[in-house]
Amino acid sequence: QDVATGSTVTLDGSGSFDANGDTITYSWAFTSRPDNSTATLSDASAADPTFFADLDGSYVLNLIVNDGLADSDPDKVTITATTPNSPPIADAGADQSVSTNTTVTLNGSGSSDPDDADSLTYNWTFSSKPIGSTATLSDASAANPTFFADLDGSYVLSLVVNDGKVNSASDAVIITAATPNSPPVADAGVDQSVSTGATVTLDGSGSSDPDDADSLTYKWTFTSKPIGSTAALSDATTEKPTFTADLDGSYILNLVVNDGSVDSAADAVIISAATPNSPPVADAGADQSVSTGATVTLDGSGSSDPNNDPLTYNWTFTSKPIGSTAALSDATTEKPTFTADLDGSYILSLVVNDGSVDSAADSVIITAATPNSPPIADAGADQSVATNTTVTLDGSGSFDPDADPDPLTYNWTFTSKPIGSAATLSDATAENPIFTADLDGSYILSLVVNDGSDDSTADEVIITASNLPPVAEAGPTQNVKIGDPVTLDGSRSYDPNDDPLTYSWSFIEGGVGVTLTGGTTATPSFTAINAGTYILELIVNDGTLDSDPDSVTINSR
Repeated sequence: QDVATGSTVTLDGSGSFDANGDTITYSWAFTSRPDNSTATLSDASAADPTFFADLDGSYVLNLIVNDGLADSDPDKVTITATTPNSPPIADAGADQSVSTNTTVTLNGSGSSDPDDADSLTYNWTFSSKPIGSTATLSDASAANPTFFADLDGSYVLSLVVNDGKVNSASDAVIITAATPNSPPVADAGVDQSVSTGATVTLDGSGSSDPDDADSLTYKWTFTSKPIGSTAALSDATTEKPTFTADLDGSYILNLVVNDGSVDSAADAVIISAATPNSPPVADAGADQSVSTGATVTLDGSGSSDPNNDPLTYNWTFTSKPIGSTAALSDATTEKPTFTADLDGSYILSLVVNDGSVDSAADSVIITAATPNSPPIADAGADQSVATNTTVTLDGSGSFDPDADPDPLTYNWTFTSKPIGSAATLSDATAENPIFTADLDGSYILSLVVNDGSDDSTADEVIITASNLPPVAEAGPTQNVKIGDPVTLDGSRSYDPNDDPLTYSWSFIEGGVGVTLTGGTTATPSFTAINAGTYILELIVNDGTLDSDPDSVTINSR
């Protein structure tokens, strides 16, 4: 048998026989095997034992059979074991990118044979090349043939190797040829001089690519800028980015362009920023209202120069009251003065200069008027009133001392009132407001009047509220007949403080034997039992004070 090394071999002695038909037994034995082989029979007495062919070479075995009486002659079998041939492996090498019109060297040296012992032969073929190419291999059977990449495009080659027995599977390699890329040229534009604070637009549009077909990308960077500057590009990858030149000085920027393959050399542009001379700003100060005859001080100190240059001043009157002789103390100082000699408006213009240019004029208006005399408040005379009565205040004596008196406005306020009082003014802005003196004590009110310009000094009035005694009213004289009932009437009695009243009636004449019914009511009664005169007295009380007595006469006939 021919078997593969490493396989299990099954022997077959089943063809042995005995001519007499006796049962036979088997005896197998190796007579030869490859050096170092450890092959052994699974069962030397079996008709079909097995063994493992562990090494290449010949395994020779004898078989002897026995019929129980005699051995047979030995019969020999040879088993030849060989390692199977493995196909080789082609390796056409790594793909390559090359420049057009250069010689390409292929590399099949990575091809191999798993059996190691076999030498390889090579067979290269073009499976694809650019249309029109005349590229040919220097030697299609070499391990490393060459060819000339005569056109741009892809050259696909296939390699098959043979180990003397079998071909490998083919392996392909792709050679990509392209005309060499020329680096682009950056152009950062012309140097610029700008005003500090201005927006600067850079211009890389002059950049170019010698190969024409490639589009460019842009990368701008600051390589220098003034100390403290926070300038930043709007977009460092655009053709025309912007930035703000925030400080005086030089801003140096580099531009590098890329054509998709290679960067250009950097090109620099210098942007020089300087603050331009800005005109100064005049500030003639706030308008003023002054008294006629007063000295007016003008104030140009608020004037300024954006470049912080020193200023000179020039004041002029553009208008003043007719007949005024007002003149400036010094028209070139920051704070000149003049006397407002007449009522009216004085308009002055200020122009400042920074040594190069005048400012626009700024005006100030000084209004002079004869001083206003403050009005005089008169809160009226102090009053004593009954508690719980309405008090009317009187500010009508207030006045304005000016020759042409101004109308007055009034402002009354309580400065003091009894503890617990809820008194409020009917209208604190009226000339004659009212309030209710709800508790005993002093109510102090302050009046301030205003003439439209000035408040007066406050004037005070004191209202003193107290409990007044009630007043008894015993009613009119009555003429009655003997035996008539008489009803008295004290209902017209009253209390100035509106306190509730109690009543006390008594006879002071003619009351002998007469009974007075309801002597503590407002309307008691009795019967005139005798002819003559009955005189009765009434006293009322408000809970605190008695009234003076009041009498009534009843004539009976």
